[in-house]
Order: sequence, then C-alpha cells, then structure tokens
Amino acid sequence: MLSLMEYMRRKIMSRFISQHAYAQVWPHNLPSIVHNKLAKAVEQGRKLMVFWGGGVTYETLENYTKNNVVNMELRECDCRYWQISGIPCKHVACVILYLRRDPEGFVHNYFKKDAFMKTYSGIINPIPDRVMWSDVDCQLPLPLIKRNPIGRPKKLRRRGPDEHVIGTKTKCFVLRCEYCRATGHNVRSCNKKDN
Repeated sequence: MLSLMEYMRRKIMSRFISQHAYAQVWPHNLPSIVHNKLAKAVEQGRKLMVFWGGGVTYETLENYTKNNVVNMELRECDCRYWQISGIPCKHVACVILYLRRDPEGFVHNYFKKDAFMKTYSGIINPIPDRVMWSDVDCQLPLPLIKRNPIGRPKKLRRRGPDEHVIGTKTKCFVLRCEYCRATGHNVRSCNKKDN
C-alpha cells in the first residue's frame, strides 16, 4: 500500500510541474483546443445574419430558416452550447463579430490561463527514503475481529423481486403413456391397458 501511495505522489508531483510549464508557453490566453474551437465558431458565425432585438437580445438567422436567440447579459443561446461548454457557439460568435468585440472575452474563466496556472500552482515536496523516517511511538493497527453469524451460512445471495432465481426446479417434461402413447398419464394409470 505504501509503495502505491509513493507512486501516486511522484506521479502527481511530476504532473503539476509539467502542466505548469506547459501553460507558460501557451501562445494565447486559452489552451490550443479551446482556441481552435473558438476559431471554428467564429468562422462559422461569419455566414450567419444578426438582428438586434433591443437591449441585450439578438437573433441570428441561418440559411433563412433556422433562427436562434442570444442573450448577451445572461450568456445564453437557444442551442445551449454556450451554457454547457462555456465556449461561445457560432450564433454567439456571430453576435460578438456584430458588436466588434473580442471573442476570447466571452469564454468562461475556467478555460483561461490564470485558472490553469492556479490549478497547478500547488507544490508537493519530495519525501526522503523510508529508512530516514523518524520512529513514531504508537500502537500498530490491528485487523478487525471476525464475527461468525449464528446459523448455517447462506450459499446464494439474496435476489431482488424482479430477478430470476437460478436453481429453481420447473417442470420441463411431459408425462406420456408407453402403452397408448397419450399424454397426461403413465402405464400404471392407463385405462386402455386394463381393457
């Protein structure tokens, strides 16, 4: 168990360092995957038409048939992609281009470089070998006391009311008389045999 914990500690320690170094060389304020999704949404948003509905609501029209309502104050779109992912969809990107604003400002804060750096800012210090650890005066943990329940141990687990119970005997044969070849009785109770 101790070896497993040491392996996990080393893995997390090296992961924190590598991710922190990776975030420092980002060319943008966003990771490359999010930046590419945003660029694709902006490219698709250029083909849409925008109509201002007054206030903070806008309507986008796609192929003269599909329309979506975008609320910039509540950060909502009818397609719900913006609410779920935190990255503007093509409808929101179209409105952002209409307003001549920067699309990166409308991406959720947990995708930005500052949040990523805060996530991996913690430091896990190296630990010396087990031989160098100081001795602690405490009682070693003992295993739990095994208590055997009264009665014969159960062989099968308790099944639910909707489960099929395995091992139940069902009638899977048909009684057939050897004398008259009829079903429902055997030779001993056959009436034709006596006649």
